[in-house]
Amino acid sequence: IYITFFRYFSTLDWHYLLIRPHIKLFCVLCTHIKNTVLMQEKLTNVSIDCVIFGFEAGELKILLIKRDKEPELDKWSLPGGNIYIDEDINDAAKRLLKELAGIHNLFLCQIGLFGDTNRYPTRRVISVLYCALVKPEQYELLAGLHAKEVEWFNIEKIHRLPFDHNDMIEY
Repeated sequence: IYITFFRYFSTLDWHYLLIRPHIKLFCVLCTHIKNTVLMQEKLTNVSIDCVIFGFEAGELKILLIKRDKEPELDKWSLPGGNIYIDEDINDAAKRLLKELAGIHNLFLCQIGLFGDTNRYPTRRVISVLYCALVKPEQYELLAGLHAKEVEWFNIEKIHRLPFDHNDMIEY
């Protein structure tokens, strides 16, 4: 019903809306509902992964999250996820880091694209890779979204990660 009304009222002349403020309010509500529905729809075949390097006490570290969903439940992996259908890809990378690890105000650089047909077990997923180098002590980590935990790991001690995340780190 809302979408039908939204389509009807969005074609009305703006002068008519100024004369009828209750209709204008209704159109604003419809626009909000429409935008909320779009922001919740994700592109399931496009993902973002972030390689966040930290340099601390002479060691190169990498930020990993412990997944709390399948596939690869309870495995450590790079922070990442899907983008919303109407979300800018750079904004999505920043949003995911904030939601997964509590990190914000970070300069991210888009450095690659990973698209092996078998990189994800349940479907074809193309991933945009972002990278940053930070001082870990400047960030307070906070696990959220689909991350049970978030930690810095010495890059020399990293073992096999899910998907193609080891390849992304080496890239």
